[in-house]
Amino acid sequence: MNVELAIEQLQQYGPIPKTLSRVIRPVFIAPPDHTTVWSDWSAIEARVLPYLAGESGEGVLDIFRTNDADPSLPDVYKIEASGIYNTDANEVTKPQRQVGKVAILALGFGGGVGALSAMATGYGIHLEEAFKHEIVGTWRANNPWAKGFWDALNKAFYSAWDNAGTAYEAGRLVYLYDPSYLGGTMYCVMPDGTILSYSFLRREKRVEVDEDTGVETSKWVTTYSKGYEKGSIWHGILAENPTQGFAASILRNSLDELDRIHEDKALLWSGRQPVVGHTHDEIITQVHEKDVEEGTTILKAVMEKTPDFAVGLPLVAEVTENWFYSKNVPEMVL
Repeated sequence: MNVELAIEQLQQYGPIPKTLSRVIRPVFIAPPDHTTVWSDWSAIEARVLPYLAGESGEGVLDIFRTNDADPSLPDVYKIEASGIYNTDANEVTKPQRQVGKVAILALGFGGGVGALSAMATGYGIHLEEAFKHEIVGTWRANNPWAKGFWDALNKAFYSAWDNAGTAYEAGRLVYLYDPSYLGGTMYCVMPDGTILSYSFLRREKRVEVDEDTGVETSKWVTTYSKGYEKGSIWHGILAENPTQGFAASILRNSLDELDRIHEDKALLWSGRQPVVGHTHDEIITQVHEKDVEEGTTILKAVMEKTPDFAVGLPLVAEVTENWFYSKNVPEMVL
């Protein structure tokens, strides 16, 4: 392969690994006379995080509720972009909205310029260094509830550690420390009763060396057992872990609801809609061709039904159907 051809292919198709990743989903196809029907939640993490923050996050949830009721109104990504670009939310362009989306997804878990850069790269967005710092500052100024939640998480975690057996709340989360289990374990109880745990908690002094100057600096960090390695406790982890965990609880609830619908004789319908797969925010089913409309209706209803343990959390899901599974269905007949 010559240089000119390689450049041409990169320009047309992008990096080979990225191209290959796009053909993984279409490997999964429906059997004869059947259709694949799948659904994913809209901005599930951006909804769950402010929900777990409690009352302080209601302002963000109200934006979702308003846009869910009337999709023609600016969504949360456009509203965020309007603050970044100092423009009316209705005038936000598609590229600007993408920057607003990247800011929300990258910065909600305490990330800074580094997290923003990594997320932007993943979305194929180039941002000038000075603009990255501006985005981080603007996002944090426009979302004081987030920093307040991070501070509450830290306070609850360390208060529980210093007072074993006493529960401390942070938004809708509760922390409880048990010094007798696995070398000292912190429990984080989520609203559905599911428990996250951080075992073998230790305070350790770490020395870091600046690669450019060779200057050594030391700091105390809190570590926990993470498989065969050690993880570090900081407010980003304390925010991200329960957000991902609670979203997983909602997914499991939807999977159980689908099973219940098809096992309940009173709700039994003419077709079958087995779950053939799922990701962190998506459920994949298959139905007979004659039952696609009904299967689509059922799956959407299940995905948008707020569980009893998440009252007040707005959920919206998009349903797609095709004979093969994909991220974006090509406008072509294969």
